[in-house]
Amino acid sequence: MYQDKTAEIIGHFSPAKDLNKMTKAIYSAFEKTGDTALDLAELTIQNKAGLFVPMSVLNELRRKLYSQIDITHVVPDLPQPAQMVKTNVAPKWIIKTDNVDTLTDINLTDCDELWVVTDIDFDINTLSHLPNDKIRLCLPPIIRQSNKYQKIIDTLWQMGYRKYAIGNLSGLTFLPDTADISFDSQLSCLNTQAISQCFELGAQNVFISPEDTLDNIQKLTALSDNIGVILYTDVPVFLSANCVRENDCSVCTQKPWHGELSNGKGRFELISKNCQTTVVPRESLCWAGETRHLNASIYRVDFCHKRYDSATAKRIWDTVRLGKDIKGTTKFNLKKQFA
Repeated sequence: MYQDKTAEIIGHFSPAKDLNKMTKAIYSAFEKTGDTALDLAELTIQNKAGLFVPMSVLNELRRKLYSQIDITHVVPDLPQPAQMVKTNVAPKWIIKTDNVDTLTDINLTDCDELWVVTDIDFDINTLSHLPNDKIRLCLPPIIRQSNKYQKIIDTLWQMGYRKYAIGNLSGLTFLPDTADISFDSQLSCLNTQAISQCFELGAQNVFISPEDTLDNIQKLTALSDNIGVILYTDVPVFLSANCVRENDCSVCTQKPWHGELSNGKGRFELISKNCQTTVVPRESLCWAGETRHLNASIYRVDFCHKRYDSATAKRIWDTVRLGKDIKGTTKFNLKKQFA
């Protein structure tokens, strides 16, 4: 907001010996905004007589001028969070997978929703043996062939699939306004304003970032029944729209390829799929042992990126639902504090 303020100091000043140094001194004095919310954007100096002004006088002039500015108009207030409701309902349980064969041994009656990851080569027939009322289709965070992918979404919509999840705001452009949309953790919602904005954009549910900490998660989950926490997942540390393979695309099999990486401290799994590259740590993230402290109304278990057989998936699902950690996993930032 524009504010017209003036300040002056009257005195007798002698000619400056070095006008360039005088000009630099004036800039130096008025650039000092201290712990205020002010920033010096532009400064015009009129010193036709080439006079010298002591730094003490310049500082005093700056203080007199800046003290008149109403800082409350400079720093905007953060918006208030949208109205949210938290009850003591029993938590819902969700499974997310990029391979429906992983679900073969799991009793799906224990699951409230099944999140199935779609891609540019998605086979709609893979959904045929799943309960339609529980399916939520996940849009990939990177979509290169948008026209081709839009046809897939249009076909799924015509088949009656109305529930979707997005990990990138661009996903909204592929879906009708009447779609039931959840916002996935890749959107990195770490505060009430971000979550509120998601709900304003039409999200039915919002999942907290796996980079969050326990104290912050507790504050967020206390706000609403529509805020979810992922208890087990493989978090990508690298995601690229470029393929890592050296061979020519014209002779590539296009089949998923898995490799291993190491930076000397940790080991990682590299996945090449649909001409994109994903890198995940060897250690999966697991917060199951902290379930009673997380106080969420929605919990999710992910079987994505890595190759999970159905027996392993069932063991992990059953263990996590009991509130027990999976051996060999990490809690990442959960027990840390934000700076």
